[in-house]
Amino acid sequence: WIWSRREEGRLVSVFEAAYVTQKMLLLVEVLLPSCPEVISVLQPDGIFIDHEEQPRLRKPLPGKSAGWDEQLKWMSPSEASGEAHSSKDLWPALCFRIGMLLYFMNDGQPTDPY
Repeated sequence: WIWSRREEGRLVSVFEAAYVTQKMLLLVEVLLPSCPEVISVLQPDGIFIDHEEQPRLRKPLPGKSAGWDEQLKWMSPSEASGEAHSSKDLWPALCFRIGMLLYFMNDGQPTDPY
C-alpha cells in the first residue's frame, strides 16, 4: 500500500499514517498473547489495505523474529540482542517498529534510516 501510493505520486497523509498506526497497534495487541511473532510483520511489506480500506497484517512466519531476511533494519535493539523473545515485555520492540513505520510512511522511501 505504501509502495503503490508512492508510485502514484501520493504520499501518506498524517491522518492516514495515524489511522494505519492505530489499527496496527490494535491488531498487535489482540494477536500478541498467542503469537509473539506478530511484531515481526510490523513493517511496510507486512501491511496491506483491503478492499474496504482497512489496514491488515500479513500472517507472521513462525520462528522468524525479523520478518524477511533483507529487512533486518526493522529489528529493534531488543530484537537484535535476542531479549525481545526471551522477555514477556515486547513493548520496546513494538514502539521501535511503530516509530520506523511512521518514519517510512512520511519518507516514502525504502532507505535505511541508519
